[in-house]
Amino acid sequence: MNLSSGGGIDGFVGTSRGVPAPPALARTGAAVAPLIAKWDDRVWKTQLASSRQPREVTKAMFDAARAGHGACKVREPVHEGFDWQFELACERGGALELVVAPVVSLPPVRGVLCPIR
Repeated sequence: MNLSSGGGIDGFVGTSRGVPAPPALARTGAAVAPLIAKWDDRVWKTQLASSRQPREVTKAMFDAARAGHGACKVREPVHEGFDWQFELACERGGALELVVAPVVSLPPVRGVLCPIR
């Protein structure tokens, strides 16, 4: 909760667990989580290639997660503010969170496009 300078509520961001994720994001989470157990270039190409991280960096992150956690699967979606993530249940090393950030843009403001993420 954010308070304004006058003492009123200026904003609020809540966390919702176990609510259904939008279908496209749920499909992405279900497709990407298994990369922790085993890397698959086809999944990277269809789900992650458009991200700003190079393939090698992304693969190294998943390799490190595999070393510490083994295989993981989606336990439940978590919606916080405008963001979605998936809590993952893993074989060892505790749970992980898989953040799914769709690329969304606001309309141009004074001729400048402002990306949300």
